Amino acid sequence: MQCTDDGECAPGYCGGGACVLPELFASGQNYPSSLVLTADEVLWTNNTGGDIMRQSKAGSVPTPFVKGQKGPSELVERDGVLFWCNTDGNSISTAKLGDPAGGFGQKIVDVNSPIRLATDGATLFIATTQILLRAPVTGGAVSDLVTDQEWYGNISQAAGITHHEGMVYFSEYLGGRAARVPAAGGVPHVLAPGPGMLGQIAVDKSGVSWVSIEASATKVWVSDHAGSGATSIFQGGKVTAFSLPKIVTDDEAIYFSMDTVDTGGSALRRKTKAGADVARVLASGQEAVVDIAVDATHLYWISGSSILRVALP
Repeated sequence: MQCTDDGECAPGYCGGGACVLPELFASGQNYPSSLVLTADEVLWTNNTGGDIMRQSKAGSVPTPFVKGQKGPSELVERDGVLFWCNTDGNSISTAKLGDPAGGFGQKIVDVNSPIRLATDGATLFIATTQILLRAPVTGGAVSDLVTDQEWYGNISQAAGITHHEGMVYFSEYLGGRAARVPAAGGVPHVLAPGPGMLGQIAVDKSGVSWVSIEASATKVWVSDHAGSGATSIFQGGKVTAFSLPKIVTDDEAIYFSMDTVDTGGSALRRKTKAGADVARVLASGQEAVVDIAVDATHLYWISGSSILRVALP
């Protein structure tokens, strides 16, 4: 379809004079909850089904890679190795991408109700609802990531956790704080104390990005790695109850989802890091977005029982 304006192309956008529409990548999944991208594949957790699924980006049928997990949720990949939270199984498990399909993975850490996960390749950084932990990726003793007594046990539902250059960054859904702590453990430094609740957090070489959920608006913020100069670069409407905005970055842009009450579904947007351009809607009218990921050509997301993607501008 020919177009001259993004508004002509909902639920997609106008790119190069033609509408670019979201593409159904995989459907009929069993409560998918987290996804990662490799050079050639998309992998995700089926939380209720207990499987780690994989599918070629070139197009194929999704197949179970790891089976028999207990509430697999957050999934991360580093150097060809997968790690995931078994939230109902109170553990962290792992598998190599080169392992045969249909295995059961390997449990490496026992943790009570893990919900968020990150790694630097040597250490796992684990969030439960109230505490942050660290453990070797090879298994072994679990230790506290946060050593300050005022913080210990007072993390108010971690919304996101990630690692960058010796620091672990995290955001609190209920507590409303974006903060960082040394990967070796220590006292957190607050980057931004709210306002309101927070969604996920993203970090790359250019700085930190996060989403705040306020009484009547939802905002995207950016700052340097120390939290200086925090600036709101986008303001949207009020999000639906219990919605957790998602955010990821690449070298050029910030991508985020918001399930606002006034837009009739979730919208996924792209805002370039340089310049004063308006955040562009890449997909609109989506079912509540559970997770997002980006590569060099597409933005991927989980909505309901499906995995979708849209080509980047």
